[in-house]
Amino acid sequence: MTESSVQWVVSSYAVFFAGFLIVGGRASDRFRPRTLFITAMFLFGAASLAGGLAPGTSTRLMARAARGVPAALL
Repeated sequence: MTESSVQWVVSSYAVFFAGFLIVGGRASDRFRPRTLFITAMFLFGAASLAGGLAPGTSTRLMARAARGVPAALL
């Protein structure tokens, strides 16, 4: 990976995490917090597995961005 692609991987996680923080708080108010926590843990694990098995940079970038959403829900 090049330096610029590594920066994109880090930035994609931060953007999705920050963008979905309000949604996570709202979802926690609407749904039961325990249910949301379990669902977010499952999604985080699935996104981590996808990132670990990613064959290329673009797939790794998408998996890292997808990991930011359940992190915000947690």
